[in-house]
Amino acid sequence: MQHNDFIEQIRVHSEAMRAAALKAGPEARVPTCPEWDVRQLVAHMARVQCWAGDNLAAGIREARPEFPPAPEDWAELHAWWLAKQERLTGLLAEKGVDTPAWTFGYEVAEPGAFWARRQAHEVAIHRLDAEHALFEVSGGTDPGKELLFDPAFAGDGIEEALWMALVFRKHAERTEEGTVLFHAADAGVALVLTLTAGQPAELGPVRGTGTDTDAVVAGTADAIYRYLWNRPNNAVVTGKSELLDRIGTP
Repeated sequence: MQHNDFIEQIRVHSEAMRAAALKAGPEARVPTCPEWDVRQLVAHMARVQCWAGDNLAAGIREARPEFPPAPEDWAELHAWWLAKQERLTGLLAEKGVDTPAWTFGYEVAEPGAFWARRQAHEVAIHRLDAEHALFEVSGGTDPGKELLFDPAFAGDGIEEALWMALVFRKHAERTEEGTVLFHAADAGVALVLTLTAGQPAELGPVRGTGTDTDAVVAGTADAIYRYLWNRPNNAVVTGKSELLDRIGTP
């Protein structure tokens, strides 16, 4: 997927999330994030998009911007969120893929591209949360069955989720060892995660036949994408499932 594709995904999923949140109402429970109601879910997403925009506007690789507060009033929150979303997509389009920005302390060649991709998947997953909240309140379309992410987008999300898990996980605490194959045939995704005690995990392509890994996560790209973000899914896990217990997407 290209930079502009991710910017469009931010727009699409932000609008869909906003529509579902408004229909569900601010006090609706979010079953996929049980510690949150819809107001808290929306505030989180609005703050993240504001924060990412602040990061791009600052143009500094070494400094992490402060996480901003969000309005308390429900109507003000939605207006603020829309403004911050439009600012974010505008900055991503204006500054391009290689603009300087902080990237969780990791050096990446194209920080602007990193943030477009990160924000596209962030809002897609939280759009799913809002849809689940709406379904619990009013029924209708079950997002676990009817809402399907495009295979190309979900396939990219599998790789992005695994990369983010590697960034956030403390390597020194790793005690388990083994290999896990993530296979989504509809998106042409076949990735192997290699875990070694006390060492950084490695993510790479399948070597050889790919049939000798210790565990396998298989299914559509949509299913594995949801699995990696701990959302309801129908991915199939075989082998040493304990290797997956602490992958830990943030």
